[in-house]
Amino acid sequence: MIYAVIDTNVLVSAMLTHNEQSATFRIIEAMISNQIIPLYNEEIISEYEDVLHRTKFGFSEADISYYLCSQGDCPHDTHDTFKAGVSKETIEISERE
Repeated sequence: MIYAVIDTNVLVSAMLTHNEQSATFRIIEAMISNQIIPLYNEEIISEYEDVLHRTKFGFSEADISYYLCSQGDCPHDTHDTFKAGVSKETIEISERE
């Protein structure tokens, strides 16, 4: 299992691509299958929401919700695809190391 902060550009590119072999799509697939556990905080989620809601991308609210939802803490309360399997305490410890 890999823990990683997913850059906003990776998320946007994955949502825009129709190529299932693209690196960004494979990263999101790895998140869905729990091979990658994304790490984030309120600031990162806020950036995701701001960028994904830009009209130039044309993402639906359903698509945005699908990618932003986290286990037990879904701002849109629809899916649990975007999982944070690490507690806040673990992240704080990692930041100190």
